[in-house]
Amino acid sequence: MLKTNMPSLNDPEGVWVPAGLPPVIDAHVHVFPRDIFNSIWKWFDENAWPIRYRMTTSQIFDFLLSHGIQHVVALQYAHKPGIARQLNQYMLQECVAFEGRVTGLATVYPGEKNAETILQEAFDAGAGRIKLHAHVQCFDMNTDYFQHGETIHLNR
Repeated sequence: MLKTNMPSLNDPEGVWVPAGLPPVIDAHVHVFPRDIFNSIWKWFDENAWPIRYRMTTSQIFDFLLSHGIQHVVALQYAHKPGIARQLNQYMLQECVAFEGRVTGLATVYPGEKNAETILQEAFDAGAGRIKLHAHVQCFDMNTDYFQHGETIHLNR
C-alpha cells in the first residue's frame, strides 16, 4: 500500500489562507500526547513518509489558527483497549484554551470493557463527537457488531 520512505513534500507554504475564500475549517487534525505522537512519527519514518510538522497539540492548534484556519476539528483514536479514557481527558484538556475554535472528538476502542461509560464521560465533559479508525482499530465498519446488543446508547 505504501512505498517505504517516500520523499517529503517541500511545497511552498503561505503565511495565511488565500484571500477570497469562505471560512476554512480543518476537519481532520490528529492530536495525541507526546509519547504516542513520538511512536506514530517513528512508524511513519520507518514505513511511509516523514512527518513535516512535529508539534505538540497546542502548537498545532496555534499554528493552524494563526494561519487563517477558522475552526479545527481535532481527533485521535485508541489503538488498544484501556487508553481511551486517558486520550479523551487529554483531548478535552488541550481544547479548553481554544474554546469555540477547536472541537475535540472522543475515542473508544470498539468492544472494550465499559465503552459506553467511557464515551458518556467524554461527551458529558464536552467532547463534540467520536472518532473511530477501522484500519488501526481492526474492525469492519460494515459489521453487524453494533447490532447485536453492543450498540452504544448515549445521553446527548
